[in-house]
Amino acid sequence: MNESRLSHNWLMAVSASVLTLLILCTTPVDAATGRRAVELIGDLQTEREVALLVIDRSARAVLFLDPKTYALTAEVPTGGDPQEVVVSSDGQYAFVSVAADGDRGDSAIQVIATESRETVARIPLGAYRIPRGLAVTRDGERLYVVVEDGGALLEIALEARTVARVFKTGQQGSQTVVLNPAQRTAYVANSTSGTVTMINLTSGALQQIRTGAGAEGLAIRRRGRELWVANRRANTITIVDQRTGRVREQFACAGGPARLAFMRGERFALVTCATSGEVAVVDAQTKAIVRRVSVGESPVGVLVPAQGSRAFVANTTEGTVTVVDITRWIATARLAIGERVQGLALAAVGRGRVVE
Repeated sequence: MNESRLSHNWLMAVSASVLTLLILCTTPVDAATGRRAVELIGDLQTEREVALLVIDRSARAVLFLDPKTYALTAEVPTGGDPQEVVVSSDGQYAFVSVAADGDRGDSAIQVIATESRETVARIPLGAYRIPRGLAVTRDGERLYVVVEDGGALLEIALEARTVARVFKTGQQGSQTVVLNPAQRTAYVANSTSGTVTMINLTSGALQQIRTGAGAEGLAIRRRGRELWVANRRANTITIVDQRTGRVREQFACAGGPARLAFMRGERFALVTCATSGEVAVVDAQTKAIVRRVSVGESPVGVLVPAQGSRAFVANTTEGTVTVVDITRWIATARLAIGERVQGLALAAVGRGRVVE
């Protein structure tokens, strides 16, 4: 693809009913108006209307984007240092982990009503100042939060808006969390320790699973009851038996694998490679890397909607989000967001469920 020939810049203006698109010079932000610009690499997709939520750490905000036009429709301030975002299964609320900004401010979970795009609650985390990954239960009653300092998984009762239980991982560099399909077990990736902590959420029993240096990305593969772990520093993917916690298999994935997500049908996994600036496409059956797609500098977060033909990749230090066409395996758009981007999520605002 000839990017210089196909690239365009668009200025996004938010109004009550009109979106004006202008061709601009290539800058992330128009200095005169402060409105954000978008660099397009290919054709715009026109799929079902949802909101794409992006954590902009440099702006200390959650951005709501229209994924059809990539226009900025809302910006919700978070303060502190926002990290990750998840959306409830009914689409009504987004939960943001907000770390304390150095010695200033407090850490919290910020709760945003997706339809009004307003903050409706902040749940303080007390002495835990560096919340990272999040997982919310299907019934919307509990939110699980990984805190890096202190190495713990917090269980938050959302109706009471309080920390109900604390599970100490006993590990260092706890980063991300996923729940098994029955939502009775949580898995926490511990980057510094190179382990995954398997937590029985009923009994509180723990099991430590050694996977590799820089254990960070987690994804559940229902077929085969597998947990996939991306080990960034070891340049490997580890496959763990969900039930027993035993390592079944490990294979190489060069380029600093950071996060991963399965496509619909679980035939392929998309792995962000933070060092090489690519997304690796892994055949889940053969474990072969069948394609690599260049996406930008330091890609970490990856979002694969349950429906549609696109995946979204957060290029952390570059401050962009790359849109990947997963039918042709090409980058079709690069959205200039800010200096640092982090978490991604989709919310079907006003539709009652999270789909694209």
